[in-house]
Amino acid sequence: MAPQLVNGTVADRPRFEVWPGNPVATLWGTMVGKKVVMAATGVVLIGFVIAHCVGKEAADRAFDAAACIGCGACVAACPNAASMLFTAAKVTHLNALPQGQPERDERTLNMVAAMRSEAFGSCSNHGKCEAVCPKGIPLEFIAGLNRDVIRAAFRPRREPLVVHGAPLQPAHDDA
Repeated sequence: MAPQLVNGTVADRPRFEVWPGNPVATLWGTMVGKKVVMAATGVVLIGFVIAHCVGKEAADRAFDAAACIGCGACVAACPNAASMLFTAAKVTHLNALPQGQPERDERTLNMVAAMRSEAFGSCSNHGKCEAVCPKGIPLEFIAGLNRDVIRAAFRPRREPLVVHGAPLQPAHDDA
């Protein structure tokens, strides 16, 4: 025997409400309500997955590095006129998160090459840059930049790495 429809509902199935008069329960009973709950649950799940994929330490590190405002106080205080703290903050900010991984090596080498082409000096660990930084960017970002440069320089690649500003020919002749 086929169920009969009465006013658009199946007549032989009893209909009940969980909480009569509760607007949330009434909304859940509709198709739109179920879609809203599924969308909200999906957003929470995506946020949970992203937070656990990136990790709090990497997110905090990127956030700390992003605090650099590029004021140049570190360069002015450095006896070598090195822009290593600024460059390290920018590289760390972009390299710390998963979104920055595909271009990590090329970005690191290009930022250092740009710094060198503008005749900024190298870091000699005086620490004056860290002392005058208005945002408190730590000196350890420079150590991270140096690790990234070494890693990028020696990592095998499928395609040639283009470092902008690097000479195409050696500076000396072996002839």
